Amino acid sequence: MPENPKAGADGISARKTDDPATNDKFTDTKKFGGEPGKRYKVTLRVRGVVEPMMYKDGQQVGERFYIGGSPNNATYNIYQLTVSSPASHFFFNRDDKVGHRIFTIDYTATIEIEGGATLTLHGNGQNGRMITNFSKLVVPDIAPAPQPYNGQFIQLNVVDVVEVK
Repeated sequence: MPENPKAGADGISARKTDDPATNDKFTDTKKFGGEPGKRYKVTLRVRGVVEPMMYKDGQQVGERFYIGGSPNNATYNIYQLTVSSPASHFFFNRDDKVGHRIFTIDYTATIEIEGGATLTLHGNGQNGRMITNFSKLVVPDIAPAPQPYNGQFIQLNVVDVVEVK
């Protein structure tokens, strides 16, 4: 973390590769437990430091959570969870406009997942750059707190699972 980061500055991804188009792209896939054929309401706690992104043709729930739809800008970071069954996807950093700013997220969202479904967390910086954490924002109880992390991150925790009857 720089001593005095420049406000609004963007930086090169820490995942720097030889191809700028892939610098800020990641995918993490997990298999959901439970019994195949049964559906579960899963409450996620969503936390992190992110830059804003606009989405369209879906449903806004709360300030930052967005169900379905697609990205509505070609340069800012996308944070998305895709569920194989029932087929659905969700975005976590929704905002009314993009810009060289960052903010913390800390909210819960409840989604439906079928037992045995595949869950894929996608990150896509789209342009190989990110808005740095120039405001030195911290999300309590997530390392490296109480120190700020220079870049962006998102963390999803399952806080409740209830079978849909």
